[in-house]
Amino acid sequence: MKELSAINKKGIKNWYYSPLYLKSNIKSHTRLFEIKNISDNLCIFYRRKYKGEQKKMFYPPLGNCNDKILKECLKIAPGGVQYVYSGFKTELKLKKEHPDYIYDLKQISELKGSNYHNQRNMIKRFKRDNEFIWRPIKEETDKAKILELNKQWKNGQGKKHYDNMFDRTYSVTAIKYLLKDSISYVVEIDNKIVGFVMGGKLTKDYCLTFLRKCDVKYKGLSDFLFWKFYEEMYHKGFKFGNDGSDIGFPGLKKFKMGYNPIKFIQNYKIEGKKHKQKSVEEWI
Repeated sequence: MKELSAINKKGIKNWYYSPLYLKSNIKSHTRLFEIKNISDNLCIFYRRKYKGEQKKMFYPPLGNCNDKILKECLKIAPGGVQYVYSGFKTELKLKKEHPDYIYDLKQISELKGSNYHNQRNMIKRFKRDNEFIWRPIKEETDKAKILELNKQWKNGQGKKHYDNMFDRTYSVTAIKYLLKDSISYVVEIDNKIVGFVMGGKLTKDYCLTFLRKCDVKYKGLSDFLFWKFYEEMYHKGFKFGNDGSDIGFPGLKKFKMGYNPIKFIQNYKIEGKKHKQKSVEEWI
């Protein structure tokens, strides 16, 4: 959709402002979207396909937004605003959400110093113990295999540790529809895909990881996927990597902190009024 280019022009560094993430939600079978131009602002509304679900704003109005325009939009979407970016100016109350982890890609590509001792050892272990192939994803032949690996992860590692993880729906949608739009790689062992990573451009200097899943029985593979993808992106000219948040999970936080983020980018949301949806709008 051409409207998505408006997000790129804003240069927002928050993870949720990747057009890849928005597109995966638009493609989702669980959500209905409506896109309008209000006072020269791109306004994206949505609701989940459940009875009584309120309409919300996916992002605050993108353009020359002010609180007057925002309040008008909240009359249309009383459920609130889901993803408010760092630096958005408003007098309305913002609720803090989990921040994004930002990495210096030169540091990640080199992994120098004692701060990366454990990570280097895990990557070396994976390389030592496995004959593997690292290559770009081939959509025509890899999609079904990646979907199966994602399913295995959800029923195994994902079920054990991340039972409420928000990507359970959008990960499948992303694999089905966004492989051509993303910069993605797989790891193969014995002609079997055992790990994959999907990412892309966020701004001129920032890239992001969109999805990263692997068969955890291969020790060090998680670290290898993290390091190798950002090394590739560094050589493509990106300076920083936004790896998203830890979603409040201790294990994920420990993993991300181990790679020494250089900073965090705060995410917010605006909570709305709760009431049952009374009408059915036109949705795209």
